Amino acid sequence: MSSPPLWLTLEAHTPYIQILLSVPKRGTVLKARLPPVPAMTPAVSLLVESLSAWYGMPLYAVVDADAQEARLQAGLWAKLLGDLAFNPNIAVEWTSLQCPPPPRDRFLEWEGFASARRLLTRAATGQQR
Repeated sequence: MSSPPLWLTLEAHTPYIQILLSVPKRGTVLKARLPPVPAMTPAVSLLVESLSAWYGMPLYAVVDADAQEARLQAGLWAKLLGDLAFNPNIAVEWTSLQCPPPPRDRFLEWEGFASARRLLTRAATGQQR
């Protein structure tokens, strides 16, 4: 992974999976809320691989380990993301936020995406804020 990577957050909540894709030097390019569990097991891996292929760039997928569905179904999520371990252009990191949320800012317009920013910050820099 020599070029700057894409950053993708995956937050598994009960009513939906929230994803956010960030491209270097452009910022956020995709925000989506999908059903909480894909209809087919390889769907998550295919989505992540497709985004990497679309941009022709390596991708870091950051999974919110504190998200409700990820905690309750950790085995399922490990299985859904397991195929990505064999792709040299994709890295998956499970990240836990142990700090209180920062004050709301204008980084993301949709309500509920502030945690995606914290996940990216934590994964990219190791900082709490």
